Amino acid sequence: MTNRGGARRREAALTATAFTLCLVGGVVRVDDTPLSWPPAAVYLIAVVSCAVLPLRHRAPLAVLAATTVCGMFVVPLGLVLTPIVVAPAVVTAYTLAVHTERRTASGALLVSAGLLAGSNLVFGDVSWEHASRTGAVVAFPLVAGVLGRSARNRRAYLAAVEERAWRAEKDRESEARRRVAEERCASRGSCTISWPIRSPWPTRRRRSPPTSSTPARNRPARACVNSSAPPATR
Repeated sequence: MTNRGGARRREAALTATAFTLCLVGGVVRVDDTPLSWPPAAVYLIAVVSCAVLPLRHRAPLAVLAATTVCGMFVVPLGLVLTPIVVAPAVVTAYTLAVHTERRTASGALLVSAGLLAGSNLVFGDVSWEHASRTGAVVAFPLVAGVLGRSARNRRAYLAAVEERAWRAEKDRESEARRRVAEERCASRGSCTISWPIRSPWPTRRRRSPPTSSTPARNRPARACVNSSAPPATR
């Protein structure tokens, strides 16, 4: 709940910032007209382009297309196309570069920048100031894409380092377990071999049957009787 609440607050703050930048960009005028409240067209573009920003993590390509189209309507509605007016497109370009492959992100960003520049050149005036604004509008989404790509590469590097550290830790644990198991097996084997020597019970000797070397007093009495009988006559 805490992580979700923090993510929602960050998302709301980012959307509010993009909306404010759009309104501030709509106040800019080319001539010496004094500053006034933003016209209704600026509110419309800001609302539509910022309303889709929370969906950029799920569908970054669709959100980039929507914000680009909103930026293309800036000049036909009589406004000045500046980088802060297309702030939602810049934010979406960063998210697209973070969550999408390099080839897809690069192609989408180039198309978006080309559409914004084309609409500004077609519906705007031809002047050096106009051309400089067009270059700035084109550069901002591309720079955001480069920053997003660098953030993606940094995250991938950190993930790889953490995975290698985890694997090394698992290898050390398995090696330690294997050594402990080998030491236990070795100690059990030595105890089994030395068990007959360390046995506290005395061994019993089995009595052997009498042999010819047994003394005469230990022989049966019948042998003595046979020896005292008179010799047989022939």
